[in-house]
Amino acid sequence: MESTMKECRVTSMARGRGPRRRSQDNEDEHSSSWYVHPLLNHPISSALIVTGILALLSYLFGLWGGGQGPSSEERVSKLATGVTVNYFRKELDGEEDIKRAIGKGWYELLWMKKEYAVQAFAKAGDYIKAYSLTSHSRKFHPTIPEFGGRLGVSTFTEVLGGSATAVNFYLPAGPDWRYSEALTGSGASHGKTYIMTDSFAGRYAGGQEGAELALAVDDSLDLGSCEKIGSWCFYANRDKSDVARLRKRAIVTTYTILGPGADLEEFPATVNFGPTFADEGLLIN
Repeated sequence: MESTMKECRVTSMARGRGPRRRSQDNEDEHSSSWYVHPLLNHPISSALIVTGILALLSYLFGLWGGGQGPSSEERVSKLATGVTVNYFRKELDGEEDIKRAIGKGWYELLWMKKEYAVQAFAKAGDYIKAYSLTSHSRKFHPTIPEFGGRLGVSTFTEVLGGSATAVNFYLPAGPDWRYSEALTGSGASHGKTYIMTDSFAGRYAGGQEGAELALAVDDSLDLGSCEKIGSWCFYANRDKSDVARLRKRAIVTTYTILGPGADLEEFPATVNFGPTFADEGLLIN
């Protein structure tokens, strides 16, 4: 019996050691398959690694189309008067396509894009005194600042109603006709002057039907009773003139904003608000 008890104790001890040896074997197998770097056991190091991974994923997401930069409408919404030319260059992704002197100390800059054209006017000091935006696409119809309506879609009557005080038009035999209305600076507009323009260039670049029609008017357009200042006709009452009929059909393809202190009379009479047909040709070519 004594030998039997000894055998039982040995067997029990062996069994007790057995599971421990098997557990050790399992740990050896696990450690050979998965290696945990000591840094990961440190809370600060782990946080830095997670942050790095998230930053990498964010960067890759941007490359895959999640962050393609501001849209065209967001870009042009940041434009303003009183800023430097370099600010425009930054927001519009580079140097202007055209720069030319237009007289009276002014020079004009143009950025010609696929969806739009931006025109800016500056004097000495390189500060933007006025700028305009022209639609170049049937899909690009931003809201016109301060007035509502959509660029390249809405008529003068829809945008300005009866508020415009001055009219300017140029209707040659060629393709550079244009028609503009201005709401001159006042306290209500914080000293800014707003100009809306319809032109062959604007309609042609925007793919508008009827671009070949010079608004069915010519130099015999009856302006009615107005006060002529330079090339602008300032109205007291235009309802009885041909202008009332014309503005119901004219589409605002360009809007221009003159900052405080920049008056209509300062600009040369031949200035175009918005690109000319020749300017648009540079984009096409």
